[in-house]
Amino acid sequence: MPLINDSRIFCHNVALLRTRRGLSLREMARILHIGVPTLMKIEAGEIPPSLDCEVLLRLASYFGLKPGELFRPLEEDEPQER
Repeated sequence: MPLINDSRIFCHNVALLRTRRGLSLREMARILHIGVPTLMKIEAGEIPPSLDCEVLLRLASYFGLKPGELFRPLEEDEPQER
C-alpha cells in the first residue's frame, strides 16, 4: 500500500525538518497555520482528515522543497538551508 507508506514518510519528514531547523512545535505550527495539537498528530504519524493541501505547500515552500519531495525519504543528516 504505497499511500500508507507515503503518509508515514511525510509525517516523519515533518518532524525531521522541524527538528533539523531547531523549530519548536509552536513555531512550526505557526509557520504552517495549524494548531500545535494538529502538528503533534502529524508528527505521530496521523494525518487529520481536515488537513488541506495549503499546509503541504507552505511546508514545502518554507523548507525550499518541491511538494513531492516531502513524500520521499529525506537524508537524516543532511541539513536543510533556508
